[in-house]
Amino acid sequence: MTSREDQAEAESVRLAEVIAAVEDQVAETMDKLAKQHPHQEEHLHALGDDARKQAARQRQWAEDHRGGSALAAQDQEA
Repeated sequence: MTSREDQAEAESVRLAEVIAAVEDQVAETMDKLAKQHPHQEEHLHALGDDARKQAARQRQWAEDHRGGSALAAQDQEA
């Protein structure tokens, strides 16, 4: 990868991590709202669960793409 591609990849990983953190905050908010609004508890917990799943997907994506240029360089050397 070129330096520009490396920078774009690193920025994408950073953004995925930021999105994961925001999704965690959304999940926490949904849990708090569920306690305050028992009549909507099931729906709010479902939204929180979805947010947690999305956070996990974002973290996995970031992990899979972290250091991608180093892996590419190793592949080229082999």
